[in-house]
This record gives sequence, structure tokens and C-alpha cells, in this order.
Amino acid sequence: MAAALAEIQTASRENDQRVIATAFSPENIVPLRTLDGATATMTDVANFIGTLVLDLRAGEVRKG
Repeated sequence: MAAALAEIQTASRENDQRVIATAFSPENIVPLRTLDGATATMTDVANFIGTLVLDLRAGEVRKG
């Protein structure tokens, strides 16, 4: 997980977010856009990151 986040950080200095996100292929993701750091499970974190990547790939910005 740390390596994937480091790769995103490095790439974010070089490319558009949609280009970066195409390098990742989240599967079996349950959409999750809120995360409670005090109670989140590893599954919650995986779903949250997967949702973020899918939203970035789609070029979507969601508020709220």
C-alpha cells in the first residue's frame, strides 16, 4: 500500500490525475467516500482508495 501511494505522489508531480489513475485497476470495490480514521478497517481503507482511483479515472470531482 505504501509503495502504491508513493508511486501516486511521484507521478502527481509529472502528470494529470486522470493519467496517473489509469495505471491502477481497482476491482471488487464497494463505493466509499467517507472514512473514519478511528474505526476504519483495512477493507474500508481499500474501498476508500479504490473509489478515489475510480473517481480520478473518470475525471469526477464529488463534493459533500
